[in-house]
Amino acid sequence: MRTRLVVASALLFLALPLAHPQIAVYGTFSANHLSGVDTGVSYTPNGFQTNTDSFFANGFGAGVTLNFLHLGPASLGFDVRGSITSGTPSAKTVLGGVKFGFHPPHTRIKPYVQVSAGYLQSNTSYRGTDPPAQTVTNNYGTYEFIGGLDYSLHHFIDLRVVEIGVGRTFAPSIDFSSTGGNATLFTINTGLVFHF
Repeated sequence: MRTRLVVASALLFLALPLAHPQIAVYGTFSANHLSGVDTGVSYTPNGFQTNTDSFFANGFGAGVTLNFLHLGPASLGFDVRGSITSGTPSAKTVLGGVKFGFHPPHTRIKPYVQVSAGYLQSNTSYRGTDPPAQTVTNNYGTYEFIGGLDYSLHHFIDLRVVEIGVGRTFAPSIDFSSTGGNATLFTINTGLVFHF
């Protein structure tokens, strides 16, 4: 019993430097391009067709990263983020995922990659025939592959030089749609990151 306690304590002590969590909070300007977004159903003599649109939706985003594992210059963390735009067309996202970062020694650059999944809401002008409506709101499940580069300005502030994401919806829209799983998402973000 005593030996097990000593071994467990030693393993915990050795793991603390690896598991010491660090929190990063960031705000970004977010440029989003959505394509294949449902805009309503049109009825024709041969049946119906789902209309789609592509548009830019630029706004702001924010998020939090908890880096829970550090191995030399590499880190592994969990990231939660969201973005919002206003007007029509517009988009809102809420995503969570795993982030792998790398900080090469004696440099200020911090490249990273991550994969995230969550929720995407789009609002577009209605382009169908029935029922009449001004806007169409689509609610999707979505995933996104993200890569970016941060540049250290100070020991607790980074410039998010660029972040690029490519994603796709994986669940149908719930409004006016029969093919809601076909929308794609492309994002470019820049902003500031604060470390705590």
